Amino acid sequence: MRTLWKTLIAASAFAALVVGAPAAQAAPVQNESAVSVTESEDGCFATAWGYRVAIKCGPPAAAVGDYNLDRLGDEVFAVRSDRVVIHIWPGSGGWRPLTNGRADKIDSFYFQPSSGYRLLKVWVNGSGLFCTSYEPGRNWYNFWKC
Repeated sequence: MRTLWKTLIAASAFAALVVGAPAAQAAPVQNESAVSVTESEDGCFATAWGYRVAIKCGPPAAAVGDYNLDRLGDEVFAVRSDRVVIHIWPGSGGWRPLTNGRADKIDSFYFQPSSGYRLLKVWVNGSGLFCTSYEPGRNWYNFWKC
């Protein structure tokens, strides 16, 4: 198994971080709130908060949201190997599908600390960028063409 990248979420100095740096440039993994992506003969895998899932290979492989700005990370987004957009957060019990999303890679993630608004952009081969957003007190909206 070859490690494509590892990062300690606490190493992020930003509210949101698109992860995909080579392992040599990332912080060492020190606890369960770390995200890692590995590649083996069986494909690529992401691990967050102790849960592992098969994901599409190729950076960026995931996006991390740090909503309370404590630099520990609060949610991770990725694209499963079957193109379903998924996310995980502490206490979620594992990776969960995110609305109606199908994609080929994560494009970007935005978080507005003052309002709690979140925006995730994904790339769909042959179709372009699609977005979904979250507003406090509501669930994630279905994806739309950005």
